[in-house]
Amino acid sequence: MLGSGPLQPGAATGRQLPPIGDYAIAGVVNRFGPKAYGMLQTTSLHLVMGMAREIVSAINEAWYIHNKQ
Repeated sequence: MLGSGPLQPGAATGRQLPPIGDYAIAGVVNRFGPKAYGMLQTTSLHLVMGMAREIVSAINEAWYIHNKQ
């Protein structure tokens, strides 16, 4: 998910935490369900880190192309 507006941390597990930032990029790693926190605990960290690397790579490429012009 990419959007204008802050990231809502804890939303997937039903927690209400303060919003962060002006834009949000969120990667979905599991489905929402009655035991969201438990599912999150069993999510592969390798998957999460891979998604983070892909997001950073895309941002770096976009930044480079924007500043090259």
